[in-house]
Amino acid sequence: MRAFDYRMNRVTYGVAMAALVGLYIILVNTMKRPPGAEWLVAFIAVPRLHDIGRSGWWLLALFLGEIVPIAIGWNGGEQGILIAGGLYVMFCMIVLAALGFIPGNEDANRWGEPPRAGVNFSRPKPAESE
Repeated sequence: MRAFDYRMNRVTYGVAMAALVGLYIILVNTMKRPPGAEWLVAFIAVPRLHDIGRSGWWLLALFLGEIVPIAIGWNGGEQGILIAGGLYVMFCMIVLAALGFIPGNEDANRWGEPPRAGVNFSRPKPAESE
């Protein structure tokens, strides 16, 4: 998918995640649950995964893993599901935060050249084929 076919450095990832968390806090206080939060996380986390040499499908595995705590908490009724789901969300937040601390590949990989240093939200231009 071309929308995710680039790399993002740690600084840009940290700034983007901080902005997303701030926006999410504001939206949670104005509505029950903001729609599409997972898509926003994907647009930030997948390019970061590419920078460390991992496929964006790892993020899908993290999102689909949400099914497991629901199944585990099922016997505890609604309270059990909420507790298990909440613990899993905390686990996901730790994983997403850890992405900001893992150094990216110094060399080019299958998702392109290393991103420029510093905060950089511009996407690199695709290489022209000869």
